[in-house]
Amino acid sequence: MNISNGVKSVAIIGAGKVGQTIGRILHRSGRYRIKAVWSRRKSGQAVRFIGRGVMISRTPEDAARYGQIVLITTPDDAIKSTYERLARANAFQDKTTVIHCSGNFSHQIFKHINRSKNISLGSLHPLQTFTGPRRTLKGIYCVYEGEPDALREIKLIISVLGGRPIRINPANKPLYHCAGVIVSNYLVTLINIGRQFLKAAGFKDNESIKALQPLINATFDNIKAVGVPKSLTGPVARGDISTIRNHLAIIRKKLPSHLHFYRIFGNYTVDIARAKRSINNSQAVQLRKLFGGKDTK
Repeated sequence: MNISNGVKSVAIIGAGKVGQTIGRILHRSGRYRIKAVWSRRKSGQAVRFIGRGVMISRTPEDAARYGQIVLITTPDDAIKSTYERLARANAFQDKTTVIHCSGNFSHQIFKHINRSKNISLGSLHPLQTFTGPRRTLKGIYCVYEGEPDALREIKLIISVLGGRPIRINPANKPLYHCAGVIVSNYLVTLINIGRQFLKAAGFKDNESIKALQPLINATFDNIKAVGVPKSLTGPVARGDISTIRNHLAIIRKKLPSHLHFYRIFGNYTVDIARAKRSINNSQAVQLRKLFGGKDTK
């Protein structure tokens, strides 16, 4: 179903946090109209969040038939099977752009699936964490790739989203996604480990995050202001060998399961200290000896 006046119809398959976010922004832009949504559990929530006039479809095939653009925003493991299902059912219009929103996979996940020549494939991924649907993506870097026709459409979509487009080589999508996982997901892990150290030191659970938050915020402010190497402080940056020895001793005694973590991060921090030029080669060698080398287990 096409919409006149240059407004393109969009169907969303799998309307979770990302689908709802993109859907809301596009629907309210006046440039796109979300015509139909299908989701296993969240169709009603998605429609309420996206806006008026959006239909809830009973099947993904029914939803896809309404879209000049079909957004597949299912979990990553379901993207390929969802597309296969839609292709088998001939659910796409004659000229449909199919875009999935995985950070890990490229459009080439579909390359062995039979399809009409009039379908153009691509992927779009906002470099942002989603604990729930968001009302804006303004200023967020959006990584995209795909076939020529899809690329043109995706760039327009990113412009409407208010994002910053970054085109990526399809082969490099997993590396890009690893970066996001490390900086976002593993940051949560890192802070959780810091909480465990504070708990072992006598802090109450409800005190630990409050205590760490100003330190976390100041560190990010420093990185934004002066960059990564210059933001590094602490014993590795100063070459304080005795402090590192003291750390290793107390970790062996109190939190031995975290010793490997401390050593691994310490080794990589030596690299940053050397880039900062705050320690000399002799200090770096001593530190690496204490940490046991990057491959220490």
